[in-house]
Amino acid sequence: MAGKQKYTNEFIHNEALKYKTRAEFQCNSKHYSTARYRKILDEVCSHMEKRQYDKKISDKDIHTEALKYDSRGEFQKESNSYYFLAYERKILDEVCSHMGKIRTTWNNESAINEALKYKTLKDFSINSASAYQYVLRNNIKEEACYHFPKQFRWTIEEVNKEALKYTYRNDFQKNSLGAYKWAYKNKKLDEVCSHMKNRKITPRGRFTYEGRNTILYYIKVNNVYKIGITIHEQYKNTRDSILKKRFGKDIKNGVNIEIIDHILVNNGEFAFDIENTILMENFENKYEGEKMLLGGNSEMFNENIYYNIKHYFKEGYFEHFL
Repeated sequence: MAGKQKYTNEFIHNEALKYKTRAEFQCNSKHYSTARYRKILDEVCSHMEKRQYDKKISDKDIHTEALKYDSRGEFQKESNSYYFLAYERKILDEVCSHMGKIRTTWNNESAINEALKYKTLKDFSINSASAYQYVLRNNIKEEACYHFPKQFRWTIEEVNKEALKYTYRNDFQKNSLGAYKWAYKNKKLDEVCSHMKNRKITPRGRFTYEGRNTILYYIKVNNVYKIGITIHEQYKNTRDSILKKRFGKDIKNGVNIEIIDHILVNNGEFAFDIENTILMENFENKYEGEKMLLGGNSEMFNENIYYNIKHYFKEGYFEHFL
């Protein structure tokens, strides 16, 4: 016999009535995720106001955006907000009707020829994932990928040599993230940094966020992606804290900022630690192109890594830190 539900649907509906928008409900109540899980979210949110930025986007705008992509996966990856807006408005099938459903059947010859189109193994694995997986499954990687540049692999000797260039750990992490990550993963960080000096904590340091409401956010900046944190004080709405406080001047300068996900964390120390974890786990995708934001290009990625980090934005994730 199934256990009795702790919170009834009626209780969740009454909880939702406290809020005017879905964003407010999501940021301030753990029952938002419960409603979504039970598939009653549309029902309990029926009284809520439409988000302002949703009102500005017409069905025609969504259709125009969808025409840029050849597959639903590409549409969702590159234009996440439009994709889910189409889903919410129940027009996803309509705006995706032009997208192909052809699946390539690979053989050794065609997979090898596909690999020859790319200059690096990374480009091949990302832009032709099905061919790359075929190569791996059929053990023809050496034959298919012989023309790619050899990947550099860190050793303890090389990491030691690299670490000696720096006086502070922060500089080591910032300027040689590959070596820093290798040392961290192999539990050699204290060893290779033993010669380094302690630096006084700056206003941007971890303890700046201790005990303060802090937003961990993931956004799209023009055509690249960014992880970040910002203290939530001035605005009641978490979206305003991101768009107005953190990136207001950038938006006025014509930079396109699109919020993909965000979560309010009661103790900013934890958000600070997760931000640094995400940076280390995804350093291969670090963006190093032209300057886009007034604050610089820190914490930015060439590719959308949301699939790898979305679990950090689930309600309740930070509770295990308490």
